[in-house]
Amino acid sequence: MGNIIYCIGKAQVLKNPNYALKANLTLIYKILLNNKFKSFTFLSSARVYLGNKKTSEQSDIRIKSFEPNFQYNLLKLTAENFCLSLKNSKIRVIRLSNIYGKNFSKQDYLLPNLIREAVNNNRIKIYINKNSQKNYLSIDDAISLIFKIIRKGKFRLYNVASDRMIKINNIAKL
Repeated sequence: MGNIIYCIGKAQVLKNPNYALKANLTLIYKILLNNKFKSFTFLSSARVYLGNKKTSEQSDIRIKSFEPNFQYNLLKLTAENFCLSLKNSKIRVIRLSNIYGKNFSKQDYLLPNLIREAVNNNRIKIYINKNSQKNYLSIDDAISLIFKIIRKGKFRLYNVASDRMIKINNIAKL
């Protein structure tokens, strides 16, 4: 195989735990243990930093094992740990921030939901703290950076995000 970019994932762990386990973990084991490849890049999520104060690649990550919101994070971190524990410098992990694209009709995340509500209802109702800040990155920029890491990356773990946080309220005003 050539360069594998593993971008399968399922965030709705509680709704479909079997699929979430298979997509986020089981298939990675099968691919890495049963195939030869030029490189393997696991696209993880910056969501693994939920509840943490620091978000650098070297930061320790806290998990609240008793909270259902952390099940997805635990699957991602287990997959990351497996990838990075293999002694192969061509296996990398990229933690992606909040990615958005141009097709806002299908995406089920905060930014596309806000845009869809503005277009469809000419208003936006914010259900979380309006001063909450998130880091957004366009899919075009993310893809460009992913390919750059595959070709020239020197490390095994990367955070890929934009360089600034944006308040939800500022997005709603726009």
